[in-house]
Amino acid sequence: MLLRDDGYCFACGEHNQQGLHLTFTENPDHSITTHFTPERNHQGYQGVLHGGIISTLLDEVMAQAFIARQIPAVTAKIEVRFKKTVPLGLHLIATAQIGEEKTRLYTATAKLTNDSGTVYATAKALFSPLPKKK
Repeated sequence: MLLRDDGYCFACGEHNQQGLHLTFTENPDHSITTHFTPERNHQGYQGVLHGGIISTLLDEVMAQAFIARQIPAVTAKIEVRFKKTVPLGLHLIATAQIGEEKTRLYTATAKLTNDSGTVYATAKALFSPLPKKK
């Protein structure tokens, strides 16, 4: 199955009006970073960022690390550890790195912090490589 980007990805799609509109930067250490400031329409409990949005941020930044390295892969398993509630209006930084290649799977890690480095959530995931285009 060939996966194509039509610009409607909830996390990064430029055409998705309800999406997060994330953009990504590759760092010198080959990690990937995105920035996001949650608003009221992203909340779970009053004034707190919804855990599903946190998971989306971490999953997407890890996926973008594979895209940057031109490794077509999709999330096979993700584990998110929520460390602190995230208040709305807080500037967040999500950063991810690709780990090692295991038997037919790759590992990746990510973290969600604020500008001062406080960690709000972490994730580790397994990514399944897609077949190469013919």
